[in-house]
Amino acid sequence: MLVKQHYHSAKDIWMDLLDEIDEPLLLLKMHNLQFGLCNAKVADSYIVGPDGSLYGCFSLVGYKEGKIGDIEEGFNSRYAEFLFSIDRKVVRCLEKKCPFVPLCTGGCFYHAYVEAGDLFETACLQSFYSEIWLPTKASIYERVIEKLSVSSLKDNSKE
Repeated sequence: MLVKQHYHSAKDIWMDLLDEIDEPLLLLKMHNLQFGLCNAKVADSYIVGPDGSLYGCFSLVGYKEGKIGDIEEGFNSRYAEFLFSIDRKVVRCLEKKCPFVPLCTGGCFYHAYVEAGDLFETACLQSFYSEIWLPTKASIYERVIEKLSVSSLKDNSKE
């Protein structure tokens, strides 16, 4: 039941929300998806590979295309390309009038590499957001609101 008298931790809240998710496709599709600003799109956020190479994204460790420098030499020109490509990705999405730009900010670098062979292309998840994510979120919110309303009615009837 989502509405408890007292939650003891954020874990309790998330466990109750997970009980409300009855769309397994959403959970499968969300695996490894980036929502919002990922670390590869944040200045001074990087991953150190086992050989000392620096990467903008943990999914790109081991791919020379994702290497932005190394611990001995520092950053290379790819680092700046990572940072400034975000603007180009977002502009492309805005030109398509995509309403999900705040969620994906141009998409994942790794997904773009896998899908297009170019880290700096957009990786569009619009169909996922519109066909799976939004309807599922709406369903969850409807049930949460319904439970809150029922709980509120019960609490008011006790007074």
